Amino acid sequence: RNYDEYPFFSYLDDNKKSHNWAVYFQDEYTILNGLILNAGIRYDYNKFIGSMTSPRLALIYNPFQRTTLKFIYGTSFRAPSICDLFYDDMYWYKANSHLKPETIKSYELVYEQQLWKRNKFILTGYYNSIGKIIGEWDDPSDGRTQSVNRERVEVKGLEAMLQGTVDPGIKGSISYTFSDARDKDTKRTLVNSPRHMLKLGLIIPLLKDRLFSGLETQYLSKRK
Repeated sequence: RNYDEYPFFSYLDDNKKSHNWAVYFQDEYTILNGLILNAGIRYDYNKFIGSMTSPRLALIYNPFQRTTLKFIYGTSFRAPSICDLFYDDMYWYKANSHLKPETIKSYELVYEQQLWKRNKFILTGYYNSIGKIIGEWDDPSDGRTQSVNRERVEVKGLEAMLQGTVDPGIKGSISYTFSDARDKDTKRTLVNSPRHMLKLGLIIPLLKDRLFSGLETQYLSKRK
């Protein structure tokens, strides 16, 4: 509901009900000694957008005892919200019941190296293709704002992480991420999308296996 109290004026009074459900299947198969295929598929049904099918798979290879290589592929979606679909106050904002869900295809190559007993180095390269991103648009015919499926986006990136544990259970991590997110059509860098990110994390046990104190610091480079 959206209304003025005094003098009373109703802009919106609506009540929608929805339901959604999903099922998924996942299995793991050893192709060769040290080579594993992990695959799954998920089916979602949403009352307002219909059905979506999302396959995912990973090839996991251990060429050496302390080394793991992974290729990961997955798809997913984000359904438009009830506000995106049906919010209409008859003045400034209008509904769009024809919105499609945002979709993403994700590809990752991962290199994991156990350095010594409780320390690990992880290097990940990734590519994401995102379609039908939901954004706002001002309709010139009436000047009202509406949610629409607009951009197609691609994101390329590389992440390096070092994790470690030292006695008595102190855990630390440091990671650096480079990410390049652009509109597929215009090639423009996305708003609020930093290229560089540095993260530092530290966890210290106060009571063994019961109480911990943690600190995380993030540095983000400049962005639009």
